[in-house]
Formats: sequence, structure tokens, C-alpha cells
Amino acid sequence: MSRHDPIFDPDAPAQAPVASELGPFESPTSESPTSEHLPPTLEPSTLEPPEPGPEAPAYQIVRVATGEQRSVGVAYALFCLSFIGVAGIQHFYLGHFFRGALWLLTWGLFGIGLIYDLFATGSQVYAFNVRRSTVVAQPLI
Repeated sequence: MSRHDPIFDPDAPAQAPVASELGPFESPTSESPTSEHLPPTLEPSTLEPPEPGPEAPAYQIVRVATGEQRSVGVAYALFCLSFIGVAGIQHFYLGHFFRGALWLLTWGLFGIGLIYDLFATGSQVYAFNVRRSTVVAQPLI
């Protein structure tokens, strides 16, 4: 190659890029990052493991009930009342009063909601119980 390429020549003077050489997010006035813009490097002394010391106490994470908890069995027993014409009672039990009234007046959205409830009642009880509990860390003895 007879042509000298200034891009790969470290001794070539810096030139502003031509607009056709710029990427879509670069402007002709943007400068290349300098050492003050780059993150600091870690020195080898900071990479050493910490000195051994007293062990931290071990904890276990537990969920503690902060209010009334509901039973999946009771919720499904109330769901079974739907088969004798009283649909939606389990929603009242779980605190979903609007949904319970809607199910009661329409026999579970004309039966479609009953199929949904058959599979979703367990997760609705779980969600109710999670809302009425909190997570705490207990130290192990």
C-alpha cells in the first residue's frame, strides 16, 4: 500500500473526523474520552482478600403472618357451593367483594369464571396470605 493510513499510524497528528466517518450518535465536536472520564483502575493491593475476623451471625429468612391467614381448603369448599347455584362465595372469603358480587349475580360469569376459579383459587389464597405477612431475618442460635 502506497497510501499512508493515519488511522493506524500512532505518530500521525489528530484530525477531526469527516461527517461520513461518524456514527449515528456522534457529532463532529465530540471528543474522545480522556483519562479523567474513564473509571479508575484497581491497584493490586485492593484485590487482596480481607483479613479473617469474627464470623458474622447466621440468619434465616422467614415469612411471618401479620394478619389473618386463609385456608386453601376452605376456599375450595366455598367454591364447591357454585355447583348448587351459589357462585362466588370464595371471593367474599378472600376479600374480593366486587368480584364476589359479580360472580353471585351472573353465576360465575355464566360458568366461564368458574372454570377460571377451579385453577386460580389456590394462587388467590396464596396472594391473600402473602399480602398479610412480612419477611424478617431471624438469627440462628
